[in-house]
Amino acid sequence: MEKICTIIVTYNPNLTDFSTVLDSHTQTGDNEVIVVDNGSHNNAEILKIVNAKKISIISLQENMGIGYAQNIGIKSAKIKGGKYIILFDQDTIVTPNYAESILEYYKEISKDEKVATIGPNYYDAKTNEVYPQIVLNGIKLNKIFPKPEHGNFTFVSFIIASGSFYDIDIFDEVGVMDEKLFIDCVDIEWCFRAFKKGYKTYVCNKLMISHTIGDQRKKSLGREISIHAPIRKYYMARNNILLIRKNSIPVSYKIRKLFGIPLYMSLYLYDVGFAKEYVKFIFNGLKDGIIGKDGKYEKYRK
Repeated sequence: MEKICTIIVTYNPNLTDFSTVLDSHTQTGDNEVIVVDNGSHNNAEILKIVNAKKISIISLQENMGIGYAQNIGIKSAKIKGGKYIILFDQDTIVTPNYAESILEYYKEISKDEKVATIGPNYYDAKTNEVYPQIVLNGIKLNKIFPKPEHGNFTFVSFIIASGSFYDIDIFDEVGVMDEKLFIDCVDIEWCFRAFKKGYKTYVCNKLMISHTIGDQRKKSLGREISIHAPIRKYYMARNNILLIRKNSIPVSYKIRKLFGIPLYMSLYLYDVGFAKEYVKFIFNGLKDGIIGKDGKYEKYRK
């Protein structure tokens, strides 16, 4: 039997919500669930929940970033004999038999295409809002909403990592996640890197899972935005600039970001009332991106 390993990365999760997430994964048809805890303050409580459900866990001593944790999970899945893996964040709730369903979709699309990864559509359980998928068209990032009536698959330029499905051998050719980005843009960078090697990313139009982007959402200037913690805006500002420096990123995407980053960050500062903490983190992120500094934010480095 072809073994599927689900990798869930945690960092200070809400314990009640996390327990519910784990319960959803026990109904997905996964052969094995692997939790990688990224140095959570509530690791002892996480261990109790995971052990009670007889799920594997790898506890890191400190937060090493999403890419590092995902790579630890991928390595563990290889050791355990996993043929396929599915990556998840700690807040993503899946439908029953998700793993079995996405495996069948992967087998279908991979008959005719070189597949990097496939993933589902996403909605916010709090608002029931369906998130758009993204296709790079010249310097435009077109938002699309794949629906079941559009067929089984839709090509996209990149997908959110949570819920994404991979043949584990793909990492031997494309490489694993870029740990130096720490968090944010890790999934974007990997999908573009795979595309440069001839592999495509797809959305399974008929799969939908619950996923939350940002700590909260608000409307501003006629649009709805995700509000993140100030430190996350550091990584977003920095990593978008770091992507411009990478050879694997399409030139049109680089041009888009080169002109779009100052506007986006300015609008975001307006959205948060130019709060001092946001100004500081965004400025530091832009500065570090320009000079090419990567990894964990300097304040937290030992």
